[in-house]
Amino acid sequence: VDYAPLLFVSARTEEGVTSILSLVKQVEEISRRQIAADYLRIFLEDTINRYPPPLYHGKSLRIYSFQQVGIKPPTFHLMVNDPRRVQASYLRYLENSLRQKWEFTGNPLRIIPRKK
Repeated sequence: VDYAPLLFVSARTEEGVTSILSLVKQVEEISRRQIAADYLRIFLEDTINRYPPPLYHGKSLRIYSFQQVGIKPPTFHLMVNDPRRVQASYLRYLENSLRQKWEFTGNPLRIIPRKK
């Protein structure tokens, strides 16, 4: 699970034990984060300009919008012309770009392609 933070603790010396609860609190706060639609629109434009979606069987994928629809875990809908054309590699690219732009430490991100 590459999105989860690593925390080293020792039961014998109690080293790092006090930091567990603060990390849990931080991850909980992040899980409730909501990103405004305007920011997501700008993010999507920049992300697509940097790396456009690849062709799927010679047909292009058209992305219409990207919106956050849930928290705990943060869930996003990617509105497209055909959800079958969204490749797993492109979803990973979007997820990594989201993590790079906004901190989502300790939280899985769900990006669900939906037909407009």
